[in-house]
Amino acid sequence: MKKKGFTLIELLVVVAIIAVLMALLIPALGKARETAYTVMCQNNLKQWGLAFAMYSDANYSRMPLPYSYTVQDPVWYHEATMGKYIAMAGGQYSHPDPWGRQEISNGVAVCPAHKEAKSDGIIENGVRYSRSYSYNYNLPRGDRPQFRNLPNYAFRDRLAILADGSEYRPAWSVGPAGFPKGWVSYFFADWQDLEYGRHATRMGLAFDDWYSTELGQTSGRVNLLFADWHVSLARPIDRSKVFITGSWDMMSE
Repeated sequence: MKKKGFTLIELLVVVAIIAVLMALLIPALGKARETAYTVMCQNNLKQWGLAFAMYSDANYSRMPLPYSYTVQDPVWYHEATMGKYIAMAGGQYSHPDPWGRQEISNGVAVCPAHKEAKSDGIIENGVRYSRSYSYNYNLPRGDRPQFRNLPNYAFRDRLAILADGSEYRPAWSVGPAGFPKGWVSYFFADWQDLEYGRHATRMGLAFDDWYSTELGQTSGRVNLLFADWHVSLARPIDRSKVFITGSWDMMSE
């Protein structure tokens, strides 16, 4: 009696079919994961938008500052400023300077597509400090008091407040030595300071090569929180539609 079983050819056919199916499914799963990360990042920014809205309502329509001018300044990344308005998760980082401030990190401060923040963020005193978002340096600067009040902006739906910040092009040429892996600059001052690769595939190209090509201009995406509190993706070629720097006369009513 002949034993039942698979022949070698049948096994090879089955293995080939499985390999083809995996080749078809893996890119689709990867794209679905990237989409999920983008949505989760947008939800983070929406929570920040709600927190900024509450802060503004409680502070005469003003917004917090992009960085510290004095110890008492209400700065967007300080726990003392925004901690009462935003639902924070995980430990907050105590900055090792004479001010002893607590900086918001982890939780809604981290984009899920920011791999360095999740894996390479520095751990100090048991806390991994990491942050993915940068704040618009030009928004509420102390030397431009007319721009500290949100009602003064004529194009709030086009004014970016918070965005995916870049570790590689931080504002004001502050190099990586000043910001460890998983920690972006506190603020952005130009489109070059934003990270377009988190929500787009670079196809193996280095950032400079990818960004400078048409591929980077068309496939690159960055999540932006706007002054009317909506969140959307933008591309480098959309810069004429979004206010980040310049055109201040157009912004004020």
